[in-house]
Amino acid sequence: MDLVLLTSSPTVRADVLVALGDQVRVFQDIRSAVGHLATAEPAVILVHATGTELRDHVEAIRGTAFGTLHGLIALLERGDVETPDPVLERSGALDDIVPLPVDPSWLHLRIARQSGLGSAAVTREATFRHFFEISPDLMGIVGFDGHARHVNRTWETLLGCNAAEIRRRSVLEWIHPEDIAPFREAFARLVANGGRFQQTFRVRRADGEYRWMDGTTIASSHDSMVYVFARDVTEIREAEKRAIAQKRIVDNVLEHIPHSVFWKDRDSVYLGCNANFARQAGLSDPQDIIGKTDYELGWAEQADLYRAGDRKVMEGGIDLLNLEEPQSRTDGTVVTLLTSKVPLRNEAGELLGILGIYADISDRKAAEARLHLLSAALEATSYPIVITDASGIISWVNPAFTVLTGYSREEVIGANPKMLKSGEHSPEFYRDLWATIRRGEIWRSEFVNRRKDGTLYTEEGTITPVRDEAGQISHFVAVKQDITEKKLLQSQLAQAQKLEAIGQLAAGIAHEVNTPTQFIGDNTNFLQTAFGDLIRCLERIEEIAGAGEGGDPIPAAGEIRAALKEADVEYLQEEIPRAITQTLEGIDRVGTIVRAMKEFSHPATEKVATDLNHAIETTSIVARNEWKYVAELELDLDPSMPQVECVPGEINQAIVNMIVNAAHAIADAVGTSGAKGRITVSTRSLPGEIEIQVRDTGTGMKPEVRDRVFDPFFTTKAVGRGTGQGLTITHDVVVRRHGGTIRVESELGQGTTFILRLPVSGVGAEQLASG
Repeated sequence: MDLVLLTSSPTVRADVLVALGDQVRVFQDIRSAVGHLATAEPAVILVHATGTELRDHVEAIRGTAFGTLHGLIALLERGDVETPDPVLERSGALDDIVPLPVDPSWLHLRIARQSGLGSAAVTREATFRHFFEISPDLMGIVGFDGHARHVNRTWETLLGCNAAEIRRRSVLEWIHPEDIAPFREAFARLVANGGRFQQTFRVRRADGEYRWMDGTTIASSHDSMVYVFARDVTEIREAEKRAIAQKRIVDNVLEHIPHSVFWKDRDSVYLGCNANFARQAGLSDPQDIIGKTDYELGWAEQADLYRAGDRKVMEGGIDLLNLEEPQSRTDGTVVTLLTSKVPLRNEAGELLGILGIYADISDRKAAEARLHLLSAALEATSYPIVITDASGIISWVNPAFTVLTGYSREEVIGANPKMLKSGEHSPEFYRDLWATIRRGEIWRSEFVNRRKDGTLYTEEGTITPVRDEAGQISHFVAVKQDITEKKLLQSQLAQAQKLEAIGQLAAGIAHEVNTPTQFIGDNTNFLQTAFGDLIRCLERIEEIAGAGEGGDPIPAAGEIRAALKEADVEYLQEEIPRAITQTLEGIDRVGTIVRAMKEFSHPATEKVATDLNHAIETTSIVARNEWKYVAELELDLDPSMPQVECVPGEINQAIVNMIVNAAHAIADAVGTSGAKGRITVSTRSLPGEIEIQVRDTGTGMKPEVRDRVFDPFFTTKAVGRGTGQGLTITHDVVVRRHGGTIRVESELGQGTTFILRLPVSGVGAEQLASG
């Protein structure tokens, strides 16, 4: 079959020659081609041209006189095929059109069809060439010189360049540098000895990317060609690589995971395990577990339990998660496991057995028990405990804290402890606190804080920083102790010691004063008596001297009269008795004060039946120096009031505190005016109790002050004038020590009244009952 190609393109010429071989005659111009056509009998003519040039070529060929032309085929670029010349298409001058670049199998089929050659040989060749081109695998024919003669389209797609470029370069130029030496060696051996070899190698695409190829190469000695068949296995290699890496990761995880992992078949026979499981089973190698059952291991005692769990997972197809189970170990100990089991299935979803994992949680259980014990202890302790995070936000408190502050856990969790601030401490106090604990140091001090109801309390606190595993402060733990009562008792003790010292001093003074007062009184009484005798003597002398002047003469009667007049005996007779009387009254007053000091300074320490009216009288005398300059003190005492079981010294102190507080309030009210206010202390009997009221005409109190008047250390007085403890002690004495009540009524500018009530029992109750 004579084939003619008309083209001026070297690329098209080369591609057609590769596809058709030397059976095609090539002409570069139409004149040469027409000259050949005039004498030859071509079967098929291939024309490569575009536009009017193609039309001219077709017309020239069709105008040549020959009768053996079987077909005229145009080779066109793909764009020209999609939009063919309408003149040629209408005239039917072209028998077929084949797109470029040349597809050898497609070109052979078209030529066979146009030439009318339908023999089996031609058909098989065309079919082979078509298969060659459309194969997804790389197919090629390479000469012994290492250059490709034919390659299919898959090569072009894989390498990213056309067939001409592939043929131009040596095959070795496409091989990865690391694979060139073994590839060259195998290729040389193949050329020399024939046969075939199979090799995995890498080729480089035009863009620089390398692809893995699995190839088979066959040598053909009769045509000095090597036939290459290869498949791109890059994705497979990558998948294998990922699978290997994944298996390595899984093996590494199984090897180092702190838990024990195992897998069994549907009969609960072990298929495998990790190293940790093998060690706990007393095996030297995880492979030793294969084929064994739980009855053959150290925990045979629990085998029935484990198998029941296996059946539950496999028969129900469910996950059994976080189940606590016992396990006997080879050393005889029994530990607690936290076990999870899930169905083990293949890719088709078929049940193969179970996959299990467990951890020995014996230490954790013991730690949880210790933690529970510690938590219970912290919950039960009477010391308030607060835990905050590093920023000071409360994360936990115990019940003692809620009892002390009045806040519930829900109210304080997530809050800041500053909610307890009382305002009694300076900003510097808190800055020093935070600076200390943030340095990681323990801070100890006393706080005055405020409860939810607004009352103040004093606590002794220790704040300790807690560090995490990295050494960073993560929490603060504050352990507190309510020392309000302790401070009050300390204050009371100080007051008691002060009173004791005053009592000792008063007792000494009373003793020292009593003796001279006694003999001064005795001497004054003597002088009073002696002066009476002396006055009577002087009166008699005066009578005698007067009689001598009027009757019988008495020697020196005139002189006597003159001496009496000079001594002003008449004046002495009037003033000396008066002076002696006042002296005796003063001595009696000193005696009263001394007795009051003795009674006040030597009170009983236990409850005894006490005449509170007398106690109030005595106390008002002792406190006289506090009120005498600013107020008049009036006693309105109920004479029928019964005796009360009490500690006299404590009640005396309470009354003194109220009188002193009243005197200070009046002093604030009168200022330096010189005027005096009034303090009234009254008593009365009530059913089952007695009442003492202390009223004053002082400044009175605002509601916010009145509501806090019994709070520890609360005072509105100037520094040095009050500690804020007097009325707190009074409240404690009356309410806690004696079971009574005390309240205050006051309005600003209207004065204040303290109302104290004590229960009556014992002798006092009998007195009330008898009327």
